[in-house]
Amino acid sequence: MKPTLEPQDRKEVIAFLEEVGLMSNKVSAASSVLGEREEQLTGLISTIRNHPKGTAELVAKANELKKRLSDYKLKLNGDDLADEKWMMTVPGISSRIRGAMFGGMSGTYGITKATKEQYEIGVKEFEEIRGDLFKLLDEELEAFEDEVDEAGIPWTKGRDLPK
Repeated sequence: MKPTLEPQDRKEVIAFLEEVGLMSNKVSAASSVLGEREEQLTGLISTIRNHPKGTAELVAKANELKKRLSDYKLKLNGDDLADEKWMMTVPGISSRIRGAMFGGMSGTYGITKATKEQYEIGVKEFEEIRGDLFKLLDEELEAFEDEVDEAGIPWTKGRDLPK
C-alpha cells in the first residue's frame, strides 16, 4: 500500500535546516548588537543631559539615533508588548526565521510550503534592512560618539576608551 504523502527527503530537510540555522545566527547576532547599542546609547543620553558640556543638539541627535535603533529592533523582534496582549501584529524577522527552523525540525512530512515562505520572507526582510542597520551600528553611532568625545562629555560604558 502506497502512503498518502510522499516520504520526505532527509537530505533536503537537513540542508534547509543548516541554511535556516546560519540565517538565524545572523539575525540573532544583529538583534544582540542592536540591544547592546541601544542600552549604551541610553546611558550616553543620560550622561549628556547631566553634564555641563551636554547640549540640546547632542541630546536631540542621540534621541534620533535611539529611535532608529528602536525601529530596527521592532523589525527584527516584532512588537512584544502588542504580542503579549494578544493583539494582531506583524511577525518580526527573528520570529519568521525561528518559525521556519522549528517547522522544519518538528514536521514529519518535510519542509512545508508555509515553512519555506516564512523563511523566504524573513530573509528578504533582513536583507532589506541589513545594509542600513549595519551602517547605523558601525558608522553613524561611531561618528556620533566621536562628536560626543570632541564636546568633552565623559566616557560611558560601551564606547572606545578616550584617546
